[in-house]
Amino acid sequence: MSHNRFSIKVTDYVKQIAQTLTVREQIAEICCAHYGSHNLDQMVPAGSVFIHPGPKDYFKGAMDQFNSLCKYPALMTTDMEEGPGLMIKGGTKFPSMAGCAATDSLDNAYTMGKIAGIEGRQVGFNWTLAPCVDINHVPDTPTCTTRTAGQTAEKVIGITSQYIKGCQENGLMATAKHFPGDGFGVYDQHLTTPENPHTMERWWATSGKVYQTLIDEGVMTIMPGHISLPAYDEVDPSNGVYPPACQSKKIMTDLLKGELNFDGLIVSDAINMGGFAGFRNIYDGCAMFLEGGGDVLLFANPTESFLDEIEARIDTGLLTKATLLNRVERVLGLKEQLGLIGQTQDTVFTQIPLVDLEAHQKVADAVIGDAIRLVRDRNSVLPVTDTKSKKVLHVTVLVESIDDAEAKTIIDLNAQLEKEFASVTHMDDPGPNKLLEIVQNKEYDLIICSLGNSYKYGTNVIRLYGKVARNMMSGWMHMGTEVVFISHFHHRTHEEYVAVMDCVINTYGTMDRTHSMLVDRIVGKTDILSL
Repeated sequence: MSHNRFSIKVTDYVKQIAQTLTVREQIAEICCAHYGSHNLDQMVPAGSVFIHPGPKDYFKGAMDQFNSLCKYPALMTTDMEEGPGLMIKGGTKFPSMAGCAATDSLDNAYTMGKIAGIEGRQVGFNWTLAPCVDINHVPDTPTCTTRTAGQTAEKVIGITSQYIKGCQENGLMATAKHFPGDGFGVYDQHLTTPENPHTMERWWATSGKVYQTLIDEGVMTIMPGHISLPAYDEVDPSNGVYPPACQSKKIMTDLLKGELNFDGLIVSDAINMGGFAGFRNIYDGCAMFLEGGGDVLLFANPTESFLDEIEARIDTGLLTKATLLNRVERVLGLKEQLGLIGQTQDTVFTQIPLVDLEAHQKVADAVIGDAIRLVRDRNSVLPVTDTKSKKVLHVTVLVESIDDAEAKTIIDLNAQLEKEFASVTHMDDPGPNKLLEIVQNKEYDLIICSLGNSYKYGTNVIRLYGKVARNMMSGWMHMGTEVVFISHFHHRTHEEYVAVMDCVINTYGTMDRTHSMLVDRIVGKTDILSL
């Protein structure tokens, strides 16, 4: 089968540079530090850097400041998993990757990646730690619900391959994550080390198929996750537990490099996550990642104390100087291919594409609207007619992990509803008894119930949970008042409430621009497409 696999080239020029670096400089070169607006004054040099979200004008200053500390230009990265807007404030915002997949358009996926590439390069990024290519088999898998494209290998391949192509054809190195594949359980890699439960036969038909296809098509980076693969690996003798991929030579070298024939950059997931740092001493884990086949340690700020710890692992033989040198050569080789160092004219990426934010927003608006999908409407509630005579109650059910900005965005739907209906009243977390009283007294003609449940790292839960989940009790939704549930983030909530919710709409990540499109579909000004 023909393929276009990416391979890092290590030239004599690169080897000479690597040999001139001290051991501590070599360690720093394989670190990807991370900084945000709160700690830019703590920067130390490293081979790459993750810049946390901020406005456009902040990135250039942060990157210039960081590069001024470094001997060689750094790889600049962040998480552009759904276009640029989530990380670059003022950039073009799209729905989630799951929302893009709901549109069933490969063109949308490519364009999201393309715009991420164009706007990412504009502010100085040359690398994104995206897309997530896990298979969302279990609805409650925390780390890969809205972040990934589907429940089958075929769906994930179709959407994410185009996103990768859009990024890389427009100057942004893409990363497929989280190898060997999440999405099959309910544990969170930020907290512990989940297992991929498949036999190898089943793995090759699912996650293995995804990675083999993306590798053959030229994805430049792969991120092994803090997830184990017992069917392929052996238990760690230190604790009798299967190790995370980031600390497994069998998974990174034998499987990823060997059987899948990947020769691009291998970057760890963040080393401060529980699935990595909770498995063993974090510095031992870093050494094992490098010895196991990895190239770059994510969220490893090479402070003096960090460098001391890694040097100590060299002294004890847990990390060899030969391995460290090889990883440095590979990082520098990639930089040469990207045109960051050296004199080669044969660079992977050339000039920065032009930015047309107005055109980008038109594309994003089309995707936002297309991603608003009717999951079911058993009683034909939609479209809602005679709106100027109807009293509406907008109920918000927001879980604790929803941040203030997300909560405000959902509540701001009130303003758009007020443009269409005779009156709109908002209640946040009224509770089941209050809701039952309202419908029994026939106080409103329509209840729109906005559900705000989405995953936040380290919470381990994405479904409705906590006290606010009690709003789903008492049967108020089946007492004669028409009810429309809006699932603003988690697009599989309706699978738990299969009988409770008769009418459900998914938005796949509500933002300000969603509101008018959503209400237009509720009242029939625009047709709403079914999932």
